[in-house]
Amino acid sequence: MKKRLTALLCCILAACTVFGGAAVASSSAAGDPVPAAETVAGETRLKSNLNGNSYNRYNTVVRNYLVPVDGGCMRLYGSDDGTLLAEYYDDDFRFVGNRIVEAGLPLFGGFYEYNGCYYVLTGDENPDEDDSREVFRITCFDKDWQEQGYDAIYGANTTLPFSAGRASFAGYGDVIVIRTCHRVYEIDGVNHQMNMTIVFDAKRCIVKDYFCDIASIKSAGYLAHSFNQFVSIDTNGRVVCLDHGDAHPREAALGRFTTAADSLVIHKSGYQTYQYTPIISYYGELGDNKTAAMVGGLAISPTSYLTVGTAAGQDENYRTNVGFNAYLSVTPKNIPDLKDAETKITYLSSFSEEDGRYASNPHLVRISSDLFLVMWNELPAARNLYGYVVDVQIKLDDTCVMKYVFVDGDGEPVSEIRTAPAGQGIFISECEPVVDRDRILWHVTDGGAINAIIEMDLTGKITVHDHLLPEGIVVYPIDLSRATVSLRSFDKIPEDTQITEENLDDYVVVCYRGRPLQRGKDYRLAAVNPIQITASQGTIKRIALKLSTVPNYSYLPLSYTYNWAATDNNLVLNSVYRDTDGVHLNAVARRGAGYHVYRKELGSTGDYEKIGTVSDKLTDYYIDRTASRGKAYTYVIREYTFDQNGAEVLSPASTARTVQAVAGYEPTEPPTDPPTQPTEPSTNPPTQPTEPPTEPPLRPVLSGDADRDGAITILDATAIQRYLAGLCTEDQIDTAAAEVDGDGGVTILDATMIQRYLAGLFTGCRIGELFWPAR
Repeated sequence: MKKRLTALLCCILAACTVFGGAAVASSSAAGDPVPAAETVAGETRLKSNLNGNSYNRYNTVVRNYLVPVDGGCMRLYGSDDGTLLAEYYDDDFRFVGNRIVEAGLPLFGGFYEYNGCYYVLTGDENPDEDDSREVFRITCFDKDWQEQGYDAIYGANTTLPFSAGRASFAGYGDVIVIRTCHRVYEIDGVNHQMNMTIVFDAKRCIVKDYFCDIASIKSAGYLAHSFNQFVSIDTNGRVVCLDHGDAHPREAALGRFTTAADSLVIHKSGYQTYQYTPIISYYGELGDNKTAAMVGGLAISPTSYLTVGTAAGQDENYRTNVGFNAYLSVTPKNIPDLKDAETKITYLSSFSEEDGRYASNPHLVRISSDLFLVMWNELPAARNLYGYVVDVQIKLDDTCVMKYVFVDGDGEPVSEIRTAPAGQGIFISECEPVVDRDRILWHVTDGGAINAIIEMDLTGKITVHDHLLPEGIVVYPIDLSRATVSLRSFDKIPEDTQITEENLDDYVVVCYRGRPLQRGKDYRLAAVNPIQITASQGTIKRIALKLSTVPNYSYLPLSYTYNWAATDNNLVLNSVYRDTDGVHLNAVARRGAGYHVYRKELGSTGDYEKIGTVSDKLTDYYIDRTASRGKAYTYVIREYTFDQNGAEVLSPASTARTVQAVAGYEPTEPPTDPPTQPTEPSTNPPTQPTEPPTEPPLRPVLSGDADRDGAITILDATAIQRYLAGLCTEDQIDTAAAEVDGDGGVTILDATMIQRYLAGLFTGCRIGELFWPAR
């Protein structure tokens, strides 16, 4: 049978000329309508899941799911407020509606569809180590989201459920086995993390058993720490698990209980035998959270246990290695004791440390009993100051791609490794791909520009279904660092008005993507201390605000200080100059506002043409790269803010600045042959200066803005630390802005003062103020 399946797929692949080729438009026929959904008026939840299957030291819960339903699919997002968003799409991937579901306890743990029902795992904190406190709940819903019942676990040696890991589910008969993790009661002053196993009777909706204590891996499948967990059930009914351990043991550990799932007893009536074998043993000391590895999936074929993961070099440099490579492991299933198994590992990528690239944590998709799909991202990589692997930048170009390969039940490839079309947002994400009819589906989003359901057929052809949401849908959570903060109308504030927390909304408007946010729903707004507004002209005011999070609607630390600067007159266009890049305009803008740039040819009687926009910057250069090199232009800029309805309000135009056509920049082709005679210099001097300015004009500096992004954040303190450690050069940091303590040089004290400033511990220094540096 296996050979027939393999041969069949190989024939399909050979006949298909578009395998792994460009994405094509959707042509699916409309199916039956999706069940009616209670629409949440104008709102959805969309936080980035791009590359979310990867983790550095430890994992987090999976919040994003895609679920096939009659006539389409459902996108599910789990929040830490005891609710779920269920969002429905028809067979043509058109938005139908959505609804919010009350899921149970505040902390979301995971979702599982089984035997026609939906099962949702939630949890709650237990910092007081109270054995009577509910810490886990499994709730059963029908497919119309009507609750059918639930059962709970109390105490369970748990202070924090789902800590540093995830939850995985497997069904067998009337039983669902859940493999997850938790932070346990204090031991010698430390709350350690470890895995946890739950046996749930799905038919009666009761918890049959669970294991939450310290034991031996061979008696209860216990691992500490366990930073990722997977569970599946083989054809003999045995529960098979995969854990990422950093101490006991320090391995990617594949194990199984010897008792069938429907009779598994792991706590109440004594331990069961648990067999295990290491897939990869990790270098380093026991308990070091850094293992230079991740585990990504577990699946079972008639002959084998398959796992996938990614690992960097397991040597003395493991803490800083970034050359992660994806692998597929194959372990024989039909062996009396798993400890005697010989596992075969095949690496699917071959990056070295010098490449500066890595393979992300793969997904493993079971298509049938003898056909599987392995998929992963390949991206540029580096280590940050804390030793974490970071994506240099995920771009929509050929430096960031998704790879995939089909394999059989013995782990043998039945296709070559393919590269998905670049530049279309085709990546794996936190959302585990699902098989629906003869296609594989998953959802990917960066929380903004990329929001798509990706479809792959069994030949490997990929279709991108994007633009999923209709116009007018407000997307949560809101990234408050991208919000704009401005005065509603500066000239209408009475002289000597004192802005306090009580009257902030009367004078200050916070907008996000041109929409004013609602106090108490999207964010909480508070003045750090009362601000006195005077009517003096030409001065710069600064208001320090706190934009605090509201669960599910925003995501920032609870005390994020937002620095906002404003002038009570027009935005100023300080100067312009021209070089080979174009025309540079040096301007000062208000924080929370932006400006439009307008241009017309010198001497023209026509209107100014808008050529660009700069948003939410305190100081910036705008470069007009479209200016003709043989013409002279006049430029003006207009500041814009938003009124209380979110409409754009334009200020009067700034003072015009003119740049003449500068000789010497017209593009010329080099001669194809050297001249036969030396050329004579011109006897007539040029009528216009031929040299560009030797340096850009002086611009104001925001004290503390070391990384030049127009805001003061923890990244500025990090930039100073990197500079002092020799990890960046002077052209990568604004040393004038970094020197905040007035001692004349950049030291670690400057980073400390910025951190104190962000924490609200004001130190009397000039952080947040504009000043003109010396040449």
